[in-house]
Amino acid sequence: MFCSSCGSPLLGGARFCIGCGAKVAASSASAHPPQLTERKFVTIVFIDMVGSLSAIRDKDPEDAHEVLTSAMGLMAQAVRAFGGVVAETAGDGIMALFGAPAAQEDHALRACFAALRLHSLVAQSMSDQLSLRVGINSGEVAVGTTPNDFSSDYTATGAVVHIAARLQAFAKPNETVLTEQTASLVRDSMIADLIGPSTLKGLTESILLYRLVAPRPTAFRQRSTHPRVFVGRAAEMDALDTAVAAARGGYGGAVGVSGEAGVGKTALIDQFVQRHAFALQVVRCTVEYHASAAPLRPFADVMSQLLGLESLSLQQRRAAISARLLDLSLPPEVFEAALMDLLEIDDAPAQWRVLSPLIRGDLIGSAVTHVLASQSRTATSVVVLEDLQRAGSATLELVDRIIRSASDGRLLLILAFRPEFSHKWSANKNYRELRLDCLKEEDTRVLVTDFLGASAHSRIEGQLIGWSKGNPLFLR
Repeated sequence: MFCSSCGSPLLGGARFCIGCGAKVAASSASAHPPQLTERKFVTIVFIDMVGSLSAIRDKDPEDAHEVLTSAMGLMAQAVRAFGGVVAETAGDGIMALFGAPAAQEDHALRACFAALRLHSLVAQSMSDQLSLRVGINSGEVAVGTTPNDFSSDYTATGAVVHIAARLQAFAKPNETVLTEQTASLVRDSMIADLIGPSTLKGLTESILLYRLVAPRPTAFRQRSTHPRVFVGRAAEMDALDTAVAAARGGYGGAVGVSGEAGVGKTALIDQFVQRHAFALQVVRCTVEYHASAAPLRPFADVMSQLLGLESLSLQQRRAAISARLLDLSLPPEVFEAALMDLLEIDDAPAQWRVLSPLIRGDLIGSAVTHVLASQSRTATSVVVLEDLQRAGSATLELVDRIIRSASDGRLLLILAFRPEFSHKWSANKNYRELRLDCLKEEDTRVLVTDFLGASAHSRIEGQLIGWSKGNPLFLR
C-alpha cells in the first residue's frame, strides 16, 4: 500500500503518511478503529529515513532488508532508551509517544534526548547509508488502543499528531524540528535555534519552528522561578524535619521519596530546602538522561558542589582538590587520584591508570564516602539525589554504601524516585520511605485558585479538579 500524495509505502495500518504527513484514506488504514480512552498532554515524535529507496535500490533483497531493519532498530532503541513508546510503524519511519501510557512530567525533554541520541547512533554506524528527519510536537491528544488481528497497539490522535508529521517532512536531513510548544517546555535544558514562522501543509496560519541543537551545559540549567503555592504534605514534611533533627544529633540516615510523575516530589524537596537553607549545607543533583549511563556521574556533581569546584577552571580544580582534602583531614595521596578520575580531570598518576576498572570504582566509592563522612563531622549535611530510577548500578551500589555508613554521622540523604523503582535500602535501619499520593480534593482546589484566581468559574474549577485527579503536574 502506498500514499496517494507522495508515493511513500504504508505499513502496519498507519493513519498518517510518514513521507508527507497526509492522513491515510480509510480504505488504506487499519480496519480496526482506535478505541480512544482519555486525553493527555504528551509529546509526539515522527522519524523518517531520507532517501531510503536510493539507499537500497542497488542492493539485493537481503542487504536491503538488513539496512532498513537496522535503521528501524536504531529508532526504536533511541525512543525506548528515554521511556518513549513506538506507537506506529509506517513505511520507513515511526511515530513515537512520550508521556503516555505512563505519565512523564518531562516528556518533551525525553523526546529531545531521544532525537539527539538517534542522530548520534546513525552518525556512528550508518552515516554512509542514510540520514533521518525528525519532527517533535507537544500538546493534548486523545490516547488509547488500536486493535489489530493479533493484539492491541497504544496510539494517539489529534491535531498535535498531524503537526508533528508535517514537521518531520519539513525538516532537513539529519535535523530535528520542534514546534514553539515543545521548545518552550525544554528551553532550560536544550539549545534550539529559531527557524522562524512557517506555514505547514494543511494549516492556514504560520507557526514558530525551532531547530534542536544540543543539551545545555548543566551549569546553565535552572529550575523554574515561577512561585508556586505549596499545599498538603504536612505529614511528609514532618518526617523530613524529624530525619534532619536526628542527623543533627549524630544519627544520620536516608529518606526515600517515592511518587508518580508530577505528583510533587520536587515541590516537597524544594519546600524542605527553603525551610532549612540557612542552617544546613544542601547538595542537590538530578540523574540526567544523557549521563545516566556514565558510572557514578551523579556523585561527580555531588563532589563538585561539596568541594566548591563548580566555578573553578580545570587547572584550578586540580589544585583545589588537594587543598579541600587537607581541610577535611583526609590524606590527598590516598583520595586525590580517585576524585580526579571521578571528576574527569585527566591528570591521574601512572599507578592509578594501571588499576582495573573494578578496583578504581571501589576506590572512587571509598573516596566519596570518606569525603561525605568527614564533611558531616564538621556540619550537618544533606545530599539530595533525584530521579534515581535513571541511575546505573554503580551509582545505586554507592548509595547503599553511603546509607550504611551514614548512621554514625550528621549526614542525611534524600532520595527521590518513581514507585516502580526497585532497591534494597529498606534493609537498613536508618532508612525510611515516604510515598506521595495524589492530592486531596481540597488541596487541589487551593492550587486551582492559585492558578486562576478566586473568581474562577465553579464549573471550570470542578472540571480541572476532575481532570487532574489530584496530580499537580496535570493541573498545571
